[in-house]
Amino acid sequence: MKKLYLIDGHALIFRSYYAFLRRPMINSKGEDTSILFGFTKTLTDLIIRERPSHLAVAFDPPSKTFRHELYPLYKANRAETPELIKSALDPLIEIVSSMSIPVLMRPGFEADDVI
Repeated sequence: MKKLYLIDGHALIFRSYYAFLRRPMINSKGEDTSILFGFTKTLTDLIIRERPSHLAVAFDPPSKTFRHELYPLYKANRAETPELIKSALDPLIEIVSSMSIPVLMRPGFEADDVI
């Protein structure tokens, strides 16, 4: 049977960030690798457990979306995204791509819109 899994990459990034917030994983260079580890572990666990025939990961683009044009106050009351989350995006896209998993990102649309 064919199985399609579409993953909201940003949701998984935030989940990984908050899962390790109190006890971050620090490598020998002093870098926090919590998000990279949590994201990759969750993704590989899903692949092993579910064995999807088709899989893709969608990420939010770094630019604003169409919702900001429709409603300038969209997400205006949210706190600034932590720098650790912002800096994890490019390495995670590289990791996902290196696993031969399609990366979905469309300017003007959030990951859940693409999904």
